[in-house]
Amino acid sequence: MTTESPHSARYQQILKKEERRKRLLWSWFPGYHFSNEIFEHDIRNRLEPGVLWIDLGCGRNDLVEEMSDCRAKAIGLDTWIHPRLNPDSRHRFVRAGINNLPIKPNSVDLFSANDVFEHLENPLAALQQAYKALKPGGFLITRTPNKMSPLFIVARMIPDGHKKSIMKSLFGVSPEDVFPTYYRANRAGVIKRLLSSAGFSRINVHVVEDVHTAFGLLFFLSILYYLLVRLPFCSFLRTNLVVVAEK
Repeated sequence: MTTESPHSARYQQILKKEERRKRLLWSWFPGYHFSNEIFEHDIRNRLEPGVLWIDLGCGRNDLVEEMSDCRAKAIGLDTWIHPRLNPDSRHRFVRAGINNLPIKPNSVDLFSANDVFEHLENPLAALQQAYKALKPGGFLITRTPNKMSPLFIVARMIPDGHKKSIMKSLFGVSPEDVFPTYYRANRAGVIKRLLSSAGFSRINVHVVEDVHTAFGLLFFLSILYYLLVRLPFCSFLRTNLVVVAEK
């Protein structure tokens, strides 16, 4: 999905076309879920009254605002103040780094991180920080690209300087939303090992294929690829990892 301003005409055009293709996708594959839907469902299921939830690398803090109807205490955390930080959630934003969390040990019920771990130079340090801050029985839920997917194999070959213009022209992603990537926790086996090393137990990694709905030709090619990676022996080639780990 594009991260271009929701008020722009281009964004609205892309969104309408995406919705038509999604309806077509769901008619062909009833029960299909995008990785962001699985990710957000896993979070919402744990947002009970009194829960302290912190969204790491929150960007514009859209996820916290989207789930503002929940009765949990929700906070977005990032190392920088996004130029389009959601104005309705500024009072629920903290500026801090994931490797230096300003949080007491054993105080957080839930951490989430969407498209964050691929940008971390030292993901183990971040996981250790999260583990320390979580209460016993607390959860870390993350969604991150799978580096085994051909899409991200190609992406890793593109110099960071060119990624911004490509993402802007193809998907409407603003340059300030494109960051350097390291992919040091972006295989199912690797992220499991890192979580275990940080102390987490009951780790579940769901490898999900996201069908691309932004452009017509890409949509149909993506459907063909989805049919391939639905086969169990090709599942490791799917595009995203959705991970739930418990302390």
